[in-house]
Amino acid sequence: MQIIPRFNPYTMTDDQVLKLQTGQESSLKWALSAIQNNQNQESSTHIAICGPHGSGKSFFMRRLQIHFKPYKTISCFLFPEFQTHIYHPDDFLISIQSFFSNEQGFKMIPQWHTHSSDNWQNNCDLLNKLLEKSPYNHLIVCIENLNLLLSNHGAFSAEADQLHLKFFLENSPWLTLVTTNSYSNLSKSVSAFFENFENHDLSMWKESDQEEFIKKMFRMNDVSADAQELIKFKALKRFTGGSPRNTVIMADILQHKHIFKTSHALESTIDILTPFYQHLLFEMQPNQRLLIDAIIRGGEPCSLEKLAHRLQSKESDIHASVLSLVNAGYLTSEKNKQDLSILYLTDRLFSHYYRMRHVHTQKRTGMLSVVSEFLTTFYDHQELKKYAEEFYWEGNLLISQDLMHITLSHAGLNVDLLPWQDDPPSLFMAMDLCQSNTYDPPKSEKKALFQRNQLLDLFVSTQYGPEYINKRMLGKNILGSLFLNEKSRQYLFKRCIQNKLSYDQWIDMDLYFALERVQVKSGYKDILIQLMDQMACGEIIPDVIRESSMNRLKNNDSEIYHVLIAFFSDRLPFEMSSSDQYESHKICLNKMAKSNDYKAFHLEQMGWHKGCLKQFTEANKYFQQALDIRKKNGQIKRIAWIFGQMGWCYQSLKDYDLSLQFHENACEYYTRVEDLISMAWNIGCIGRIYGKNKQYEIAIKKHHEALRLLEQQKDTVLSGWNWSRIARNLTRLKRYDEAMNAHQKAMTMIENEKNKDLEAWNLEGMAWIYGKINQYDDAITTQQKALKYRSQEGNISQQAWNLEGIGWSLGKLGRYEEALKVLNRALKIREKTDHISGQAWNLEGIARHLGNLGNHDESIVAHERALVLQKKNKNIERQIWNFRGIAWNYKEISNYEQSIKYLKKALKESEKSDNSYWQAALWGLIGWDLRRTHRVAEAIHAHEKAITFFKAQKNSSAIQENAGQIAINYFILGQTGRAWHVLDHYGQSIRLPKKLMARIADAVIYLEKNVRKETAFKTGTNILDGIWYRRKQWDESYLIQCFFLSLIKAGIDIYFIQRLVHHMQKRCGNSLNTEFEIIVALIKYIYSGKNRQHLAKMNPEQRQAVEALIDALGVALANYV
Repeated sequence: MQIIPRFNPYTMTDDQVLKLQTGQESSLKWALSAIQNNQNQESSTHIAICGPHGSGKSFFMRRLQIHFKPYKTISCFLFPEFQTHIYHPDDFLISIQSFFSNEQGFKMIPQWHTHSSDNWQNNCDLLNKLLEKSPYNHLIVCIENLNLLLSNHGAFSAEADQLHLKFFLENSPWLTLVTTNSYSNLSKSVSAFFENFENHDLSMWKESDQEEFIKKMFRMNDVSADAQELIKFKALKRFTGGSPRNTVIMADILQHKHIFKTSHALESTIDILTPFYQHLLFEMQPNQRLLIDAIIRGGEPCSLEKLAHRLQSKESDIHASVLSLVNAGYLTSEKNKQDLSILYLTDRLFSHYYRMRHVHTQKRTGMLSVVSEFLTTFYDHQELKKYAEEFYWEGNLLISQDLMHITLSHAGLNVDLLPWQDDPPSLFMAMDLCQSNTYDPPKSEKKALFQRNQLLDLFVSTQYGPEYINKRMLGKNILGSLFLNEKSRQYLFKRCIQNKLSYDQWIDMDLYFALERVQVKSGYKDILIQLMDQMACGEIIPDVIRESSMNRLKNNDSEIYHVLIAFFSDRLPFEMSSSDQYESHKICLNKMAKSNDYKAFHLEQMGWHKGCLKQFTEANKYFQQALDIRKKNGQIKRIAWIFGQMGWCYQSLKDYDLSLQFHENACEYYTRVEDLISMAWNIGCIGRIYGKNKQYEIAIKKHHEALRLLEQQKDTVLSGWNWSRIARNLTRLKRYDEAMNAHQKAMTMIENEKNKDLEAWNLEGMAWIYGKINQYDDAITTQQKALKYRSQEGNISQQAWNLEGIGWSLGKLGRYEEALKVLNRALKIREKTDHISGQAWNLEGIARHLGNLGNHDESIVAHERALVLQKKNKNIERQIWNFRGIAWNYKEISNYEQSIKYLKKALKESEKSDNSYWQAALWGLIGWDLRRTHRVAEAIHAHEKAITFFKAQKNSSAIQENAGQIAINYFILGQTGRAWHVLDHYGQSIRLPKKLMARIADAVIYLEKNVRKETAFKTGTNILDGIWYRRKQWDESYLIQCFFLSLIKAGIDIYFIQRLVHHMQKRCGNSLNTEFEIIVALIKYIYSGKNRQHLAKMNPEQRQAVEALIDALGVALANYV
């Protein structure tokens, strides 16, 4: 008889739903907020409620429906749980239409549709009309598993129908669609459909949610209070995985007191759940079903590595499918005590069902074996032991033995290793020995000896990291002075060897054996014996050591403290800093290490930790001492290792010649011992050195050499690192496509390794490439991904670098305000870490963007702050850059005197560093500003200085530009002969001297604005005549066209320009070419007051050319009214 009835939320009354609502308050609040926001938006954001089967999605949909029933202007339409009435896209709209009439549209018999009768648009229009006539301004449509309608054979499986539905949803602001998704594998097209949906994951119930729900159910069904006392909520949470559906189903089991009745109730539950789990398996992809089978059939939990081994596959091959099951909530991945990721089925009922229905074993199983996990979840060990004792005294020996095997196995014992596994009384005693807080050995010597052997047997069989055994007491009882004699120790080790126990299976055992494994020399013998004694007494048990305990050891028994750190730091449950470990090795070296092996060991470790502290010179001193000892002993592998470490330290010190020498020595020694991975690491380091020396091609060859070695002996991370370095070198060679491919290869290799640092490094390299090829949006997106990884690993300095990259790309896109926000974030990080270069770089970027936004005063302040930092850094080039930046800002606000002042400061710094590039560029800029202050003769001198420096650099383009400026200044001074002499000298043998003549009209513009128009006109005619005179040497049509366009851009009086045109027409006569005719036509158009009818009179080709010039001139033409 069922006390708690089975029910479906769709068949429950509103009152029942409200009475049982549990654990979804935050999700409901989120959904209501999203729906509220939709009412204020031009387009709705639709909602997908996600969760595995049984997570309460149907219940949630009913709660939404009930919530909106009292509303007058909003209504919620809930489709049935299964959409068997929707055969055609139109049926979906027809169902919603029926809501406005009788709200029972799903009871209507669907129509027979043909392709020609597709009335989708008509139905959309009808729906809009119905809504206008209704009192509602917003409609919520709830439909479960919409993805099934989009999949094969669904009403919307055709791509065209999906597009219709997507368009309908995007253009119906009055509608919020709420659907559910049970994490089924979606096709690409279906996934694309849901891209713009807002996803919300329903959480599985917590223990408190289950307790609240069960109590509500019991009250609704008049279950007595006694039954409530039997509820074991923690066990329920574990066995149901927090699934609301499973909690409802298992509620009946909680009423039973006797173990057999409980087991039979579980069997009945599995019968009820069988169709549900069959459907669940049917929905999974074949690879997912295979993984589920391998995990359960091979035994849970298991690591990814073991799972791959079971399937005779590679981890990389199965990783994606495993991840999909974890994300879907079917598998749980968590860390065990050895910090390894293990996998098991989240829904333990599903696991139990699968074992009962799909796994057939040939081994004998007792009556209770099939429900072992269930029993150990719902009963504690003492309860199970009590039942076992009852069965034993009733004469049910087999059941008693099975139950004790289940109990002890769950406690962490390998029962198969116990010689007395078939003796129930010994099993009862074993449970007491494992869990007692006190232990009094029997007075009888015979019984004491028997119990001692039992304890030793228990110690050997406790190999899987027991969860419930009192480890401290067991360690004390076994290793304590009462039993720890030589004979017992030999017996213990003999049993361990016979059963091939791994030293790494249990940390308590591991440390004890590790101490035995250390070849105790005279310097360590006493200290290690003392340490083992303290372990034996329970005073030191590794897995219960805390930092406070270590600090007490440090004060009271410093030798034990330092030995623990020196030998077992990786087994302590907290991190020890490199400085602490260095100190411990130093003390062990000076006070205890007497053999050369131990001295070399400590010196190596001291060198390693000094390297971790970035004290590379000190590190190499210790490595050298260790190397001398290892060479005397002829220990080739250790010699090779030290050579490699010294090479890395010299590389960090930027002494690349020495670094190369040591890495090559390491390779030579590793060749002797055939250690391919270590050899590949050193060859990769050699490649890195060549890259640092800008010998990129050689570097790439070395990294490929390392990769060839790694094909023989796999190391995924090291392979990924080498591909990363290849990518960086290809980037330096500007072979961007190849570099991007290399980065992607590296990313593919390391995607399963969880190496955030290397992944981020590759993303940063890819972002750099995107920047180089002007794909700044991609650069930003990629840097943001890298920033996420750097944040996860806590690398603050690199986070600043990522932000700087994002800011730089935003600046390139002209998004200066966004760039400023990002760079200010980076600046704060750089200030916290006291990174002077980084602070200066960010301030320079901030100054640049402030200037671009017209905030010149703030830009100058930022440059000045950067200057202070660059002076600290003694970075002369960046000081020059900042002086030039300040000058630019003053120029932009027409304060040319201040601009010249700061350009000269920059020039002074460039002269100190003998930087010819900057000297040339700065003299040219000074020349420009001198003319703006009407010091034209000085400007000529400045440009002549610039040409002198540019000649040394053989920069012909810059020479031409500065020569053009000299000519302009001579024209301004009225020295036309000198001007033409300069132009002829620098323009000889050049058909189109663009750089030389590009700004020649500036002479006329200057004179027209600052002197007299007649002087300007006279100079203009002189220039035009000179160009015409040299028409056989130069492309006169292009130069004349540029001349007049420059005047128009400068806003020169149109009558003045027209006079020059008339002069040119007289000079040229009938020799005018098409390009000049277009200029004439443009000026006539401007002179007409920009009358479009004037354009209509032109021939089509001429009109098209003039219109192109009008578009190009843009704002400049707006000045002509």
